Order: sequence, then structure tokens, then C-alpha cells
Amino acid sequence: MTCECVRLAVRISGGESLSCSDCSRFPLGKRTTEQTSAVNFWTPEQGVKLRLPYPVSANRYWRHFRGRVVRSAAANAYRAQIVQIAMKAGVLMFDGSVSLGIHLLPKLTKKGLASGTCIDLSNAWKVAEDALQGIAYHNDRQVRGFGALFGDPVENGGLVVVIKAFDT
Repeated sequence: MTCECVRLAVRISGGESLSCSDCSRFPLGKRTTEQTSAVNFWTPEQGVKLRLPYPVSANRYWRHFRGRVVRSAAANAYRAQIVQIAMKAGVLMFDGSVSLGIHLLPKLTKKGLASGTCIDLSNAWKVAEDALQGIAYHNDRQVRGFGALFGDPVENGGLVVVIKAFDT
């Protein structure tokens, strides 16, 4: 089991051992990727891996307009970026159940450190799930499994998303 504040000391890839570098409450210990079920979200076999821009905050994603909840202008701009990235990557829409894994990459400051402000993993996941609806899958009800992790900070931040068919 992983904790909410987990950051991986090593990049996830086949057979590497994982460790929690921030928290000792629920350490990952030395497990291989085959032994860690959450890692199954990070192997894009028979799926697609997208590098997306840093997500809009969930608080800015939706707006109330004339008694209805609609996407904000910022959300529409973010979704337009995702459409372009998905089209370039040749993403085909999944018809069945999918699993969605996100890897949130915080923004780097000018000093080369991780920014002190970073959106919550759950907000990043929900924004990504909503933005990918109609692009990678028909409805977010198709998402039957998900995983979310913080990654290393990068310039302008980002989001790595792995979408694949859900294996029951």
C-alpha cells in the first residue's frame, strides 16, 4: 500500500525496486514492479501514454452559469491542448472499461526547486479524467481503475497519463 505523499525515489520501469522517499508511515520497501499492483497503471502495454501540460486546478475547471455547471474558459483551453496532443499521438477511443494512471510532475521554480504550490493528486486526476472524456474514452464511467503519483519537478510542470484497457 502507498501513502498519499509518496514520491518515488526511482523512475518506474520494469523490474526496478521502489521506495518512498518522503514518508515512513507506509513504506513501499523493496518490491519489484510485478509485486506492486499500482505499478500496473504505469505500463502502457496495449494502451497509450501521453505527456500533457500541467492541469488546471479543479476549482477553476468548472463554473456555474445560468443554473448549470459548465467548463470554464481555462478548462476549454486546457482540453483543446489535450485534443491536439492526443491527435498527434494517434489516440483511438476505448470502447470498454479503462484504467487511468497519472504521474503529476510539479513545476520547477527559477531556482531549480519544486514549486511550493502544487495541486492535489485527486484534483489532477479528476481534471485529467474529465478532459480525456470524449478523446480517449466515451464516458468517465468507463474508468474502472486508477492510480496517481507525484513525480520529479520539471519546467512548467506536467502530467503523464497512461490509459489502457482495464483487466478484471
